[in-house]
Amino acid sequence: YQRRVHGILMEEKIPIVFAHGNTESGAAWATIIERLKKHGYKQFFAIDFKPSANESCITYALQLNDFMNKEVIPKIGPHKKVALFAHSLGVTTTRYYIKNLGGNAHIAKAILIAGGNHGIPSCDTVLLGDPQGKIFKQAPEIHTGISPFLQKMMTPEGEEDVKYLTLSSPHDYYFSTLEDSPLIDWADNRVIPFQGHWGVRECDDSFEVSLAFLEGKEATCPIGRALFPMPDRPFGSWDNCANTNKIERYVFTDDWKVTLFDGTTTKAGKYRISTAKFPNLIDIEFPEGIYYGLYALNACADNLALKLSEVNGKRPKSHRLPVYYYRTPRPEPMPEELVGTWKASEFGNLVAFGATEYFITFTKEKTFKIEGKVVFAPKLLMEGKCFIEKDPELYKMHLLLESSNFFVCKINSYLGGLLELKAGKMKLVAAATTILPLRPQVIDHPILLEKAKQNSPSQFIFSLLSLIHISEPTRRYAISYAVFCLKKKKHQ
Repeated sequence: YQRRVHGILMEEKIPIVFAHGNTESGAAWATIIERLKKHGYKQFFAIDFKPSANESCITYALQLNDFMNKEVIPKIGPHKKVALFAHSLGVTTTRYYIKNLGGNAHIAKAILIAGGNHGIPSCDTVLLGDPQGKIFKQAPEIHTGISPFLQKMMTPEGEEDVKYLTLSSPHDYYFSTLEDSPLIDWADNRVIPFQGHWGVRECDDSFEVSLAFLEGKEATCPIGRALFPMPDRPFGSWDNCANTNKIERYVFTDDWKVTLFDGTTTKAGKYRISTAKFPNLIDIEFPEGIYYGLYALNACADNLALKLSEVNGKRPKSHRLPVYYYRTPRPEPMPEELVGTWKASEFGNLVAFGATEYFITFTKEKTFKIEGKVVFAPKLLMEGKCFIEKDPELYKMHLLLESSNFFVCKINSYLGGLLELKAGKMKLVAAATTILPLRPQVIDHPILLEKAKQNSPSQFIFSLLSLIHISEPTRRYAISYAVFCLKKKKHQ
């Protein structure tokens, strides 16, 4: 923009509007706003969607339209356009506003970060238990089956006057095995590897290319133009991580042989693949016939999505709702530095479940216990076996659930995650659900934990019961002393 001051034509920075993601608020943009201020930007408008999570994109788009009409346009004038940053949920909300509610007249540029322009895999599984979208109201709109909502977004009609920049990462596990979902055919698409769903919003590379885009210099900015080489060979041993009924382990060798172990018997066969287009094709031949399928690997090649036909049946048309597999964990002892109870001080991606308390305990016997409070489980309790693989900088975590009272985490299924331990403090990211067991690939928006001064809640209660037991009711004053201690603890 240009304006005349004392007869001199001056450059004026474009006003910027921000649309946040699910469970967040306008405050999520604080860091980016501070960085933009250092480059001369002065007008910022950040909407707070109400409620902050799980409402439909259309409802949020109506709120964005109202926000623009009441909060933005009166302050900047009716003829001035804005730039808009949107993240995650904010992306599809923004595009609906532009296409259907007149936003095309008010937005000059839009920076769309980690948006589900072609759907989000987690919405597919949510719809299995909530097909009408009564709880997660975005799911019917942005599942990967190309809903009527997304179908209208497949052409630039209604968005012709808006320039788009998309930012995404192949290591964003929300889009594992569907990494191209954030891209738009007519946009400037930039891929920033080794960032998670929130990291791709906050990282230096994303800010640099966003700034270049705002100032019309994107053609000279090379960041994110190179294609990330996605793995496409399924070699190795894979365990079904979401099968609550039976064991299922595939082993694919590099000489095109395959075995399938079901917990009691093993059958052998051969397979062939084609990686000419996505998703990759696979044919698995066992004695009873051929299974025709589709498969995809995540960027770290430790999560396999596989969808097969019935024996001698037709190949699936898409790999929507596949079976997910983790690489079979290596047999390693539990690292001593992880043993004990850890208490969360920040809840990371568990904020989406309304977490207010979270403990995780690891034992030398390679077991774990998770306790806490979340909206859907006020007394969260999950237990089972724990397998930890130590890589050079991180710990790869496999939690096999043997009991669970959290409805999205099923027994006999795996939760995969990553741990980072520095100076006695732990960062933990884990799959939010076993129903869609997509493995995190980088530390991003983690749960922050420290060794608990007191043990986990159940161990704490046990210690109090032990105190009462020691004070047997043969000595009156000892009993009184024990009761006094309990009351004092309660007020700490």
